[in-house]
Amino acid sequence: MLNEYISVKFLLNNPNFKALQLTFFCLYLQGMCFKAHTQIILLKLIPRIIKMIKIAIIDDEKEMSSILSNYVNKYAKEKNIDINMDIFQSSTDFLTNYSGYDIIFMDIKIKNDIDGMETARRLRLKDSSTTLIFVTSYEQFAVKGYEVMAFDFIIKPIIYEDFSLRFTRALKHINKDINNNTVEIKFGNNIKIISINDIYYIEAISHSLLFHTTNGDYKGSGSLREYESKLERNNFYRCNNCYLVNLRYVKNVEGLDIYVNTTKLNISRPRKKGFLSALNRFLGK
Repeated sequence: MLNEYISVKFLLNNPNFKALQLTFFCLYLQGMCFKAHTQIILLKLIPRIIKMIKIAIIDDEKEMSSILSNYVNKYAKEKNIDINMDIFQSSTDFLTNYSGYDIIFMDIKIKNDIDGMETARRLRLKDSSTTLIFVTSYEQFAVKGYEVMAFDFIIKPIIYEDFSLRFTRALKHINKDINNNTVEIKFGNNIKIISINDIYYIEAISHSLLFHTTNGDYKGSGSLREYESKLERNNFYRCNNCYLVNLRYVKNVEGLDIYVNTTKLNISRPRKKGFLSALNRFLGK
């Protein structure tokens, strides 16, 4: 029998692991030796497990918002998962301040504001992949929910057992698609998992990469060609030797200049025709 201490000190310096606040103890191994590559395996597995879940609740009734938020917190505590939750009592405020969520609980009947179904239609113009769960007293709305790609329904009055079941189902749905919706940024012994939809563009600088995202810039290793092959199907296009651009953030094209969010980048002449074709396909033109 062999006791091995696996050094994971470098993990704790990675911003992706700050929320964990865990202490790694020795791993007890029997009949086998751990080699250095074990650390790499751990690095690849852990980020997927600890992804913080972003949740929004939209309900004009304070009592119902309180019940839902209490249920979310109770579930998170029971399952030991990290959550970030925003509560909106106005559907207009929700749409105006939308910042991207993994799971959204939305009331269908919202008084003196945009109703839930119309809010969902407008939401889908901003985000086609978020997991939407309607909260309603009316079962007949279930059919209409398919029009806006609702993942599930919770019927009022809500009991925790039913909420827990549907929340679990939603989390499994998110985890199933995580490899398709995220990329790994590697730099040294660190790995950070980020959402593809959060990337404005990737910039090649010398022998490294800089990922410009909605949450800031991240330095990584690898080649632009590697990420181009991974992200081409996610509506990314390489506009020159230095930039791989997320087409969803292209605001304008003027000559050989493109505006990605608020940044001006350059298109090489040989790539301009292909870039414009890809952009028009993305825009449905």
